[in-house]
Amino acid sequence: MINILYWNAGIRTEEDRHSIRGENVRQKIIELILENNIDIVILAEYTFDMKLMCDMLSVNGQDFKTAPVPEDSRAKMLVSMKFNVELIRDSKYYFICSINNALIDFLIAGLHFPSKRYAENRDREIVAEQFMDALCEAQSEAEHKKVIIAGDFNADPFEEVMLKANYFHALPYADIVENKRERDVYGRNYQMFYNPMWNFFGDLNTPHSTCYYDSGGAFNFYKHIFDQVIVSADMVKYFDKDNLKIVTETSSGVLADGKGIPNRKEYSDHLPIVFGIKEDA
Repeated sequence: MINILYWNAGIRTEEDRHSIRGENVRQKIIELILENNIDIVILAEYTFDMKLMCDMLSVNGQDFKTAPVPEDSRAKMLVSMKFNVELIRDSKYYFICSINNALIDFLIAGLHFPSKRYAENRDREIVAEQFMDALCEAQSEAEHKKVIIAGDFNADPFEEVMLKANYFHALPYADIVENKRERDVYGRNYQMFYNPMWNFFGDLNTPHSTCYYDSGGAFNFYKHIFDQVIVSADMVKYFDKDNLKIVTETSSGVLADGKGIPNRKEYSDHLPIVFGIKEDA
């Protein structure tokens, strides 16, 4: 099993880095990696030196390396030394890397799309178009379509940028995605993705969101799942649904209150997600 962690850590500025909250977040990342046997770490809004994180993990008996992601990327990645990693495409808002070992070869993308506070939906759609073009090129070069995409999409699973065929085309039904694989829309085929994050919606189970925002506008959903993982049709059989979780606590304390609202004063205003990929389907 390959265990993967994604977290928008909320460490944006130099002031954040030198704050108690910054140190709290850094220690939480190490705990999350150790307690969940993480092999791949994707972080957004993490302005600490990634190589320093590798050194800190090495002290704890974990051998990681930084992925060759540009410094100005809004998402970064650490990878266990047991994997080979190669950067295929990148921009300020995403990266696409090839990951492989003796058992599996797949593409993994980390992203952090423009914020809802400072950008319109159309801005995210433009970045999504650019990303999908880059992903198609990466799939062609890799000669396969095994893809994992994880990050802060700054959109809920039900928003147009997540559902429309020319964007992420990410549906909540694994069987449909795996069987149909792609859909013809006005004479053009668009590949489909499975989005398991739909399973967290509603109030039957907790947690049911990764971030909380109480707006004063006409529409207020309160609890959002902006932080998501989606997988391509070829990757559905490798994805371990039972291993997907929104993390609210580690051994040293909680990241959210009893209602699942992130403790933004001590950590981040987002909660991390952890999921697993089977190496042999």
